[in-house]
Amino acid sequence: VTAAGVPLGGLAPDEAEDRLRDVVGPRSEEPIPADQQRFANVAASIQLVLEERVLALAGLLHRHVQSPNLCCAGGVAFNCVANYRLLRESPFENLYIPPDPGDGGTSVGTSLYVAAQQGDLTPGALQHGPYLGENHGAETVLSLLDHVSPDHVLPYMKRGVSAEPGTRWSVETFDGVEALCAAVTDRLMEGEIVGWVQGGFEMGPRALGNRSILARPDDLDNAMRLSRMVKERAAYRPYAFSVTTEDALQLLDIAPEHVRFNRWMQLAVPVVESQKERVRATLHVDGTTRPQVCDAEQNPRYHALLRAFGERFGVSVLLNTSFNPSGYPLVASPVEALVMFARTDMDALVVDNSLIWKDRASTKKAE
Repeated sequence: VTAAGVPLGGLAPDEAEDRLRDVVGPRSEEPIPADQQRFANVAASIQLVLEERVLALAGLLHRHVQSPNLCCAGGVAFNCVANYRLLRESPFENLYIPPDPGDGGTSVGTSLYVAAQQGDLTPGALQHGPYLGENHGAETVLSLLDHVSPDHVLPYMKRGVSAEPGTRWSVETFDGVEALCAAVTDRLMEGEIVGWVQGGFEMGPRALGNRSILARPDDLDNAMRLSRMVKERAAYRPYAFSVTTEDALQLLDIAPEHVRFNRWMQLAVPVVESQKERVRATLHVDGTTRPQVCDAEQNPRYHALLRAFGERFGVSVLLNTSFNPSGYPLVASPVEALVMFARTDMDALVVDNSLIWKDRASTKKAE
């Protein structure tokens, strides 16, 4: 690309992708060319060596401590392939990886350590989940809707989003979770992309039902629209799914005792062969996925939505990706969520018990 003198600086991701395609041609469906296979081999070898070294270290540690429990942190703990091998192949029976094992989670670990040193550490403190961010209500967003229209955001919309001037936003607030989940399920079943905002936002990089973008898990074309027109990221990057604890073993080809270790999207695990078409938009190339197994105790509202969708779809599973455009952190406030909803091809937005959607003259599901 450099030799061809193609300037990519300052271009939006889709513009850069189009420019690259003009130079190198369309994406090939053929196997990796021979002159590029070396790079794939190097990447695969680095991954394999990492896995083997991590397993060796775990074995050495187990001989010293004789404990059934292993806790992992640091950047390598984001490697979901290595994590699953640790769970399956190491001598340890239990694996704990905090919601944010990287630098961002260090503050929580430091606080817990100081509390333990001072004798203030309670059992409840060790049971914290990922939903530690600020908790906002829907009131600010709903009040903004009286003063903001699609016309105001047209100049800032993502390139290629064909919002019509007559488009308007509608809102409905529901009295209970059951009615809300039924309305959202109707939209998801029709192939809409829905933003879901509730409670405190997640600590760490994974969306776990409080700042999530949701879609059907079987619709590959819709996943491509999500990548290009909402997330603004490369089309080859895979998505993951959320599934209820009750339905996890319908989809995941894992031991029953390993279900509980999949609650925070930290392991790459195989999908049952007969179920792959049902979740084809959330599969890695090797037939694995990085699931969130959601239980009613940790996230009751999101669990209720999964169950409601499952009653229509046949299994309680949804494509779940983080509520942010590529290169940015998770949206924190509902106002940030509204901005992304407004400028992208997202069809609907849920903030607590309120559902906001775009009225369009014609429903557009793919570019």
